[in-house]
Amino acid sequence: MSEYKSPNFNNPEPEEDDGMTLQEVIHFFLRNRILLGIITSLSAVFGAIYAFRLPPKWEGSFQIVVAAKQENPMMSTASSFINQAALLNSGLLRGMSGGESTELQTEIKILESPSVLRPVYEFASEQKKLTEENNSPIPEFKSWFSQSVSIDLIRRTKVLTISYKDSDKKLILPVLNKMKDIYQQYSNLERLSALSRGIEYASTQVQIFKERSEKSNRLLDSYEIRHGIKSDSRMSGSGFTNPNFLQIDNPVSPSSFMTTTSSSAADGSRSGDPISDLSRINREILRRKRIFTDEDPSMKALIRERDAVRTYVELSAGGTLASPSGQPSNKEEAQKIMVKYKELFRKAERESKTLDSLESMLLNLQLSKARSTAPWKLISDPTLVSDSPVEPHKKMIVLIALSTGLVLGTIIVLINELIKGKVFLLRAFVKALPCPLLQELPLLDPSCWRDTLAVIVNGPIAKAGNGPIALIPLGGINPSHLKVLSSDLKELIGNREFFITPDVNATNNCSSKILVASPGLITYDKLNRISKQLALQESTTTGWLWIDPYAKP
Repeated sequence: MSEYKSPNFNNPEPEEDDGMTLQEVIHFFLRNRILLGIITSLSAVFGAIYAFRLPPKWEGSFQIVVAAKQENPMMSTASSFINQAALLNSGLLRGMSGGESTELQTEIKILESPSVLRPVYEFASEQKKLTEENNSPIPEFKSWFSQSVSIDLIRRTKVLTISYKDSDKKLILPVLNKMKDIYQQYSNLERLSALSRGIEYASTQVQIFKERSEKSNRLLDSYEIRHGIKSDSRMSGSGFTNPNFLQIDNPVSPSSFMTTTSSSAADGSRSGDPISDLSRINREILRRKRIFTDEDPSMKALIRERDAVRTYVELSAGGTLASPSGQPSNKEEAQKIMVKYKELFRKAERESKTLDSLESMLLNLQLSKARSTAPWKLISDPTLVSDSPVEPHKKMIVLIALSTGLVLGTIIVLINELIKGKVFLLRAFVKALPCPLLQELPLLDPSCWRDTLAVIVNGPIAKAGNGPIALIPLGGINPSHLKVLSSDLKELIGNREFFITPDVNATNNCSSKILVASPGLITYDKLNRISKQLALQESTTTGWLWIDPYAKP
């Protein structure tokens, strides 16, 4: 038996609350099983009714495999003249690169945007109106999207899965095909628009730099002819360090020029202006120099034609030119001529390279637009996920309803117990009563109570004296239980005075007082009042018995 300690009601110590044990939780559900069963069953029934009233839904889907991001042709061709202010400020090269995750998220956002899905929603609405079998109201766009459409990115892949659910099985595939077609158009629209803007800009720049390049080359050729500068070093790529002025020993007649150039490798037809032809040939030589060496037959032919045209211009200038004019008279003048020549040469070469790069960019853009490839590598054909409905999940709905009913029932019975204020826990009696617990009596086997009572009579009751013995029931103890207790005690105590009373004040003169308690038969307020009354009496209380409805015999 536990040692009894009288409680201090004037300065009560705070009671430790260790929470409910597993056994107490089990007892809680056992004593409220009827109410819990009713609430849970009703919830499950309503859930089943709701599940079977929901219309069946089928699901279809298709997948998009987003292609790996390829190098943008505009970025590769623009690298050679990235320092050009016009291209940097045009905005054409901005926003052309990004990570794969950003690209995939962009594809998802495009699919989710109203620009793509609203036409699909309108198509589905029109089809539903034409279906006589479907009389259900059509939801708003947001509700339709959240209930019917799902767009998911499979983790660690580039695969987008687009799914559509509907109660009309025949409508699923047409809606998915409509969605796929609109997505194709919308996704390519922005890309083609960007390519068109790039082509327009590149075409304008090509025209501008073509004129500038022709002008620069004409100025360079005129300057070379005027000062008799040989331009062999112009083809070396390293600049010229020892410029030589042209010396004409064997003039060539115009007729011999025409014979020399008739079989040359010049591109295009002649313009009739020798200076323009010379500029065109020089540009072509600069371009081919990037690919071919000086020993290439086409390069040799162009160089021969350039020299022939230069000789013709020198000979035919004014009709009497025997030697180039503008020869320097001293070293300082020669240096000035060379500095000016280098400046003209660098300008002509720079603008020729820029023109070549712009033309390459324009060609790449035109090829990209001609291919008109979509930003995906594959679009699978829309198919039904299953011939059977995918919704509603009747078992899941019933299970959720059952769980909801259990939780709701638990809350209700807990509130009910709190409102009634009944004491169910053994530890609550132990803390409240100012006497020790004598014994726990199993409710299911009253036949074993006599042995327990015999121990109590020969022990605590015998030590208390030969005065009257009182049995005090706490709450509405079952009369049959009290009858068993009283009959056993009377037989054990013999001729001693014995009585049963719920009035604590009537037991003040008794030498032995035994309390009888059972869960849920007395409130906390009444238990505290009885505890105070017992503590104020002069005679001590022998102890109390606990009739446990859950104890095993």
